[in-house]
Amino acid sequence: MKTLTTLPRAVRSLIIAALSVRLIDEWWSYLPGGVIENLRTDLSFSYTSAGSLISVAVLSGLIGGPLGALADVFDRRLIAVIGSALQTIGMVLFAAGQSWIILAIGVTLLGAAGDLVIRPLEAALAESLPEDELENALGSQHFLSFVGDLIGPLTLGAAALAGVSWRTVFWFTAAALCAYTVFIATVRFPPHHADSPENDTMPIRSVIRQGSVWKLVLADILLFPLDEPIAAFAIAAIALDTPKIAQGIGVGYVIGGLASSAAIGRNGLNAITRRGPLILISGSAGVTVAIAATMAETVPYNAGVVAAALCMVLVGIGMGFVWGDLHHQQLTVIPGRAATVASIIGTVGALGALWPWIGGIISDEYGIAYTLGLFTLSAVALGILLSQPVKTVQLR
Repeated sequence: MKTLTTLPRAVRSLIIAALSVRLIDEWWSYLPGGVIENLRTDLSFSYTSAGSLISVAVLSGLIGGPLGALADVFDRRLIAVIGSALQTIGMVLFAAGQSWIILAIGVTLLGAAGDLVIRPLEAALAESLPEDELENALGSQHFLSFVGDLIGPLTLGAAALAGVSWRTVFWFTAAALCAYTVFIATVRFPPHHADSPENDTMPIRSVIRQGSVWKLVLADILLFPLDEPIAAFAIAAIALDTPKIAQGIGVGYVIGGLASSAAIGRNGLNAITRRGPLILISGSAGVTVAIAATMAETVPYNAGVVAAALCMVLVGIGMGFVWGDLHHQQLTVIPGRAATVASIIGTVGALGALWPWIGGIISDEYGIAYTLGLFTLSAVALGILLSQPVKTVQLR
C-alpha cells in the first residue's frame, strides 16, 4: 500500500478511520467481561448477573448485524457517526451505572452499534483502494485489531496496579470513543457503488441466493472456535495446575496473529499467506496433542506447557492469514455490496457462538483435550472448504 503521506487527504483520513475501527472494537469488547469480579464486589452482583451482561452484549450484536447492510444504500458517514455516538453513550452508561438494567442498556448499545461503525468504513475502504492495496490495508487493520486485544486487559491491569477504579478505565474508553466519533464526522466518504443505477435496484435477496456468500458464512462459523475459544480452553487446561503462567498461551496466540497480520500488511495475500489453513490445522493439532500429553502426564509438565504455547503461536499465525484472506473475500466477493455480505456473514455466523458451549459440555464430560480435538476437526473442515477459492459474483 502507498504510504499515507503520498495519498490525498480525504483518502488518508478514510484509511486511518477504517484501519483503527477494529482496534477500538477489540479494545472496548474486552472490558465488560474483564470486570466481572469487580461487579460482584462493588455492585454485589452474582456471577450469573455479571456473566449475563456478556451474553446481552453478544446477543445485541444480532440487532446491529442486519442494520449494517444499510451502509450499501444510505449515507455511510451518517451511519458510522450514529453508530460510534451510540457506542460512546453505551460506554458512559456502563462507566456510571449502578444497577444491572443500566449496565445492560450500555452493553446493548455497544454491541448493537458495532456493525453500524464497522460496515460503512470497511465497505468504503474496499471501494476506494485497488485490489493489492486493499490486501495490505486489511493486514494492517488486523495487526491493529490484535493490538486492541491487548489494550483492554492492559488498561484494566494498569488500573488495578495503580489502585484506580475500573470505572476510570471505562470513562477513559468513553472519551476515546467520543474522540473517534468526532474524527469520523470529519472523514469524507466517497460515493459508493450502490449509487449507480444498476446497483441501486440490486435486491438483498439476490445477494442471499449466492453460493459464494454462503461458503463464506460456513467458513466464518468453522473459523470461530479457532480464535478466542481455543486459547480459552488451552489456558483453562494449564490453569488447573499453574494459573500464573497459563496466560502465556494467550500471549503466544497474539504474537502469532501480530506476525501474520504484519506480513499481510507488508506483502499482501501471496502464496505463503494462503497456506494459512495448513498452518492453522498444524497449530490446532499441536495444541491438542501438547495439552493431552501434559494432562496425561506422558511428558514433563513444563515441556508440555512450552509446546502448547509454541503451537498456539502457529494458531495465531494461521488465524491471521486465514482471516486476512476471508475478510478480503467478504469485502470483494460482490462489488458494491460489501456491507450487505458482511452483515449476512456476521448475523448467520453468530451460530459459531455455539462452539464454546458445546466445548464446555464436552470438557465437563470427557476432558478439555477432547474439546481441543473438536476444534482441530473444525480447522480440517475449514481447510477442505477453502481448498477452492470463492468465486467473485457480478450482480446485474
